[in-house]
Amino acid sequence: MRVLCVIPSSALTLLPYKDCFAEVANDAGVKYNLDGEYYSGPNNTYYMKFDGGGLNTLHITTNTGSPNRQPANSTSATGTFYVSDTGGRGYDDDTILMFATNASLSSDFSIEINAGGGMAQVDYEIGNFTGFGAFDAYVWCLDSNQGQRISWTNQVSGTGSSGYTVNIS
Repeated sequence: MRVLCVIPSSALTLLPYKDCFAEVANDAGVKYNLDGEYYSGPNNTYYMKFDGGGLNTLHITTNTGSPNRQPANSTSATGTFYVSDTGGRGYDDDTILMFATNASLSSDFSIEINAGGGMAQVDYEIGNFTGFGAFDAYVWCLDSNQGQRISWTNQVSGTGSSGYTVNIS
């Protein structure tokens, strides 16, 4: 079973796109609290390496029969999509989900995410939100040929891109 963490997009706007530590917004914190000590960074964070590659195996789709690259748009505050991995590694230790928006958020904004399964099914419910938002996925591996870290995400533009956006009015 995959456990998803939510990284607030505001954290990523202040960070470089690689070689940085990202905090998560979910109550339980990171699933594996190892990166801070390993990379000499803060506790309860994920290390985002991204020193090459990492865009061809992770995908967001709305169809389990089509795990490769399917951009989707929704106008609903509730919905389901899937995070798939078609790479040769065969596993991900943790899947991290980001919800990004440039809309102003009210103090009672909420997002509830329930997820699990080999191809991770993500059920979401967004509360007190009007505007455009986008989900992006990342995976963390403890023991891959690229080491312990986040080095994979879904490609969000160009040929082979995938993603899930909401536009709620």
